[in-house]
Amino acid sequence: MAHVRFDLVTTVPCNLFNFIVMERKNIYTIIFLIFLTISTAFFSINYNDFKYIVLLILFLSGLKFVAVTFQFMEMKKAHPFWKVFIIIFLALFIGIISILL
Repeated sequence: MAHVRFDLVTTVPCNLFNFIVMERKNIYTIIFLIFLTISTAFFSINYNDFKYIVLLILFLSGLKFVAVTFQFMEMKKAHPFWKVFIIIFLALFIGIISILL
């Protein structure tokens, strides 16, 4: 039982501070994602009566989707078919949602 507790104590702090060892590009991407999230919250709170704010929030969410997909899911190393498929899917999704508004 003490051995299991010892393993938990030694592995948790290493996982909590992985952001310190991240590459510079990943840190920039996380800062960009945080900025997009804060700006989305700002627009949704302050301008909730405008119809075009929904399209702006959808566009910002699409940017976040692309950033996470290509940076952290390593789709930039994938076959070009999958890259194009993801971009087409995102465009269709945002297009259909914007038509339904």
